[in-house]
Amino acid sequence: MGFYFDLCLLLSVLTLWSTSHAYATRLKRYAKDQLWANLAGSRSISSMSVLDKPCEKWMELYQSYKGIRTLSQLINNAYGNMTTAFIAESILYHSMNMDAIFLTNDGFNQARLIFFILSSSSTFIFSADICTQMDSLKGWLSNDENRRNVPLDELNVVLHELQTTVIGIRGSNIFTITYSLVWNSRGLNNGNGGGGGSGIRQ
Repeated sequence: MGFYFDLCLLLSVLTLWSTSHAYATRLKRYAKDQLWANLAGSRSISSMSVLDKPCEKWMELYQSYKGIRTLSQLINNAYGNMTTAFIAESILYHSMNMDAIFLTNDGFNQARLIFFILSSSSTFIFSADICTQMDSLKGWLSNDENRRNVPLDELNVVLHELQTTVIGIRGSNIFTITYSLVWNSRGLNNGNGGGGGSGIRQ
């Protein structure tokens, strides 16, 4: 059952990550087109789709943002408390069994340990990167020229949403998996050490 849940959570995380990554890539492409148009001093063919109908492009970006936000909420509603248990289990398991991979002579047990550590580590890293990818909208809106393309009433709403709503994998709606959490967890693992007092220390 534990393996099934780990895989389901990882697949959900990868789905949200791929969507957020595509969104961040689109924002970067729009920003690049805008920059080249400004440097050229005229509207190039590659940037016409971005500049000719800025409000229309903004609505497309905003609708995509709301879609990703909804997907994030659905995933968190589905897993919620189980995500919190997964994180706690992963931290404890890593700290106590990391060195067991090299000490055990049981091939099946070794494969099981490697699978769990790789799947949980991937879940942590991709979950953390989701927040980083979605922060790209804040960066895009920090540009004065981009903000001018957004209606003022919508701009205020979006800025409030970005400050109060976090898109990412959350545990019991208490915390969000970010890179800070990942590195703090890694510090706990290194500090606690492995079973039998042979932990990894820096």
